[in-house]
Amino acid sequence: MAGGLRWGVVGLQVEFGDGRRELKLRLTGSRIEEVGGATTLVLSLEDIIAPLDLRLCCRVPAGHDVIERWSELEYRAEQGERALVRRFDSANWPMPGEEAYRICSVHGHWGAENQLERRGLPVDELTMTSRTRTTGHHANPWAMIDSGDSTETDGRVWTVALAWSGTWRIAAQRRPAGGVSATAGAGHEGVTRSIVAGTSIITPPS
Repeated sequence: MAGGLRWGVVGLQVEFGDGRRELKLRLTGSRIEEVGGATTLVLSLEDIIAPLDLRLCCRVPAGHDVIERWSELEYRAEQGERALVRRFDSANWPMPGEEAYRICSVHGHWGAENQLERRGLPVDELTMTSRTRTTGHHANPWAMIDSGDSTETDGRVWTVALAWSGTWRIAAQRRPAGGVSATAGAGHEGVTRSIVAGTSIITPPS
């Protein structure tokens, strides 16, 4: 979220008509929904200055240990007003502190699809992206982060995948003091969407 002292990649950045980009969100409520055997937690937030609502959604399908997350943005301004959404990721995933981290991703080409690449996650910011407007074996919106010593059958592993077939970005940030977070979203840098009064934007799930 843009504004104030932040660590890591900005996952939500909105520019309003007066040029303001700083967001100051506060929690306004929460609810739990049970639909089709899935449990969904919805956290509602609002900007304390602009008429902007943000809903963070977390869904757990019955019988699975996968968490599906997405975000919804709604603009409640006066008719005709417009804001620019410069970045809107599906979710940010914080991970527990470990002594070491390793990140895995897949890439490839025809005849050599889904080649697994493992590397240590540096104390820094690492970004994986596709600007080709398509996904596939050349650029798969998926990443796996583990404790550095995980095997095929044992270890602590966290996985992020984005249900999206266009351009995308997954970024992982490792702090010097410990801890990692990853953010995933549609589009890459420079992609801007317009949101007008009375409309909303829903991200793809990750």
